[in-house]
Amino acid sequence: MAWWETLVPFGLIGAAICLMGGSQYAAQMYFVGKPKPIGQDAWDRRLELRDQWLAHVKEFEDAQKKE
Repeated sequence: MAWWETLVPFGLIGAAICLMGGSQYAAQMYFVGKPKPIGQDAWDRRLELRDQWLAHVKEFEDAQKKE
């Protein structure tokens, strides 16, 4: 048995792992619309809330300037 004969099983295993990860990513994108945040802690969640708040304040200020 030659060493290159082991490439087929390794290729199948690698393809199966990629398929599992890709299907999870596709399901997350389909149902949520963005990739799942990995390693997000309380600090990251607070920054996201702050960014949303700042965007809302900027929209409000822009609306006030137009009036």
